[in-house]
Amino acid sequence: VIIHLDLDCFYAAVEARRLGLPDSTPLAVRQWGGLIAVSYAARAAGVSRFQSIPAALAACPALVLVHVPTIGPDGAVAPGTVLCGESAAELAAHLVRAAGPGGNAAAVALPEKQERKACLELYRASSRAVMATLRDAIGGGCVMQEASIDEAYVDATHAVDGLLGGPDPA
Repeated sequence: VIIHLDLDCFYAAVEARRLGLPDSTPLAVRQWGGLIAVSYAARAAGVSRFQSIPAALAACPALVLVHVPTIGPDGAVAPGTVLCGESAAELAAHLVRAAGPGGNAAAVALPEKQERKACLELYRASSRAVMATLRDAIGGGCVMQEASIDEAYVDATHAVDGLLGGPDPA
């Protein structure tokens, strides 16, 4: 019995927790010009992953946009940049202006992209905490294999056999 566990909207959940936002806040995590994670509240408002920022803001003007943390050439990590309300609308307007007539606003590089790299340590640390909790919860009767930052497989055959009175002799 193999169980596949996938933490949906993981990056958005990590950011909402970091910022102390309620589940009802529409939130999306962006990396440069694209959305890489969208909360359930933002999905309900018509925002989807990989959607352009201007389209996401048109669908949900109250969207809170969080850029993943970045690391600069000096090794210093800048926390995720939060844009919401008018700031998010200003960002969208900037992207549209920078793309020019008929241009792709989502493809416009933000100035810091040339100097900084995405830093995923916040999400990796959260993943380690979740996976440790999962390991504790499943105990020694199951084998767990992490598949990515937000998913794992659990072989629960031994535990299920125990609940059912042993393996089927056939």
